[in-house]
This record gives sequence, C-alpha cells and structure tokens, in this order.
Amino acid sequence: MELIKNNSGGLKLCLNGYMYTKKNTKKTSIRWECSQKRGLDCLGAVNTDIEVQTVLSSKDHNHEADFDKIEATKAVNVMKNGANISRGRPQQLVVDVLQPLPVEVRAAAGTTNAVKHSCDVCLRSSAWKIPRNL
Repeated sequence: MELIKNNSGGLKLCLNGYMYTKKNTKKTSIRWECSQKRGLDCLGAVNTDIEVQTVLSSKDHNHEADFDKIEATKAVNVMKNGANISRGRPQQLVVDVLQPLPVEVRAAAGTTNAVKHSCDVCLRSSAWKIPRNL
C-alpha cells in the first residue's frame, strides 16, 4: 500500500496494481474509489483505516491491474518534483527519469510531449511572481 500525489496535489492510493482516488473521510476510515471509475465504469473500491495502514474492506474491479501505469505515475511525479526543485529543462528531466525505465512503463507515462507539458506547467506554476504594484 502506497500513497502518491495526483495531478492536483491530492493523494492516490496504490494497492495491488490498482490506483484509487480518495472519496470520503470519516472518523475512523477513508473510502477510496478506483481511478478508472469513469473511464472503465469500474466499481472497485477499498476502505482503509484513517492512517491508511490497513484495508478494512474492498470491492472487485472490472479490469486488470496495471502496475506499469502506477510506475509511470510515480516517474511523472519525480519529473514534476525535479522541475520544481532544480528548475531543470523538461526535455532533460524526461530523458533522465524515463530513459532507464522499461518500455511498458514509458508507454504508460504517455507521449513525451504530454510529459514535458506537465513539467512545464509545474515550472510555470512555481515560478516567482513579480508583484505589479509595490
């Protein structure tokens, strides 16, 4: 069980090759729904304890697990963090992070242009803003 960031800065739960989006938090548990709920009409879901250490219950998925997609999402997160920290060029980040990965993971990350665009967006959103009026 692992937590990773999604595109909007929220959390996704990775478990047994599936990714879940946080849907509901109660006093003692969190409900996570399959991130393919819309795309594949999947009803897969899990409930975890509030610390996200134990699965309390789960529902089956209507599709196969995708370990490559999880690894690709992690790699894109590494590139986005690299863009924020080092202010590096997106092209170089893509080469440095994706090149050593297996072909299947690189394919799951999306097109090179889409990945570079994600890094560019991170660079622009974290850039210093110069005030117009002092």
